[in-house]
Amino acid sequence: MIKNRFLWILLITSIFYWNCGSAYNLRKAAEKGQILKVTTLLEASADLESTNSLGETPLIIATKQGYTEIVQLLLQNGANLEAKDKMARTALHWAVKYRNLDIAKILLEAKANVDAQDTTWNTPLYYASELGHVDMVNILLTFNPKTYSQNLYGNTALMISSQKGFIQLTKLLLSANAKVNAQNQNGMTASMFAAQNGRVEIVKLLLEAGADPNITDNQNQNTEMHASKNGQTKVRLLLLQFTDKQ
Repeated sequence: MIKNRFLWILLITSIFYWNCGSAYNLRKAAEKGQILKVTTLLEASADLESTNSLGETPLIIATKQGYTEIVQLLLQNGANLEAKDKMARTALHWAVKYRNLDIAKILLEAKANVDAQDTTWNTPLYYASELGHVDMVNILLTFNPKTYSQNLYGNTALMISSQKGFIQLTKLLLSANAKVNAQNQNGMTASMFAAQNGRVEIVKLLLEAGADPNITDNQNQNTEMHASKNGQTKVRLLLLQFTDKQ
């Protein structure tokens, strides 16, 4: 009886350590792009959802490394699209941040949540807009993201695009009905961000799309005031011309 119990404990312990080892090996194989090893481990039922110290699953790891075939293989074997690391970022977040169009498209076509939010409530669309990645934004917009989504600080994709001066990207977001008069926690709008950074063409685009230059922020300052205090004379002139037409 004691011998049988010992053998049983030994068997369970062996299985436990094998599972831990195979999970680690799967993550390392995904990291190194070893597709044959990944295939072998998956056939041996290695844990698809094991995580490293950063909370990254094999899918997230393969995505960050840009291994398209391994990403596809993991998905075919049932990898969780919505698994999040310790920053609450999904594989799609990382595909966007690493500018990998092919993997982003694969994840989206596999029904990844296009509106997933990380710990700062940033979505893939926000990160693509922050990077000024027009092609990535185009792909994301195909899957109908919430263009009005606001992060922890109330900022939107349109705000960051306007602030950074990405003209084509701003046009794309406006065509997707981004909320032009949305305000962040400080009361700032996209037009205020554009004005204080001297983005004349973007201010014009925003005004044509219905931006209200008379909205004030938490300091009771409107778009023209932001342009003025930052020495943006061309923006001020544009705003005065717009006001005269009203």
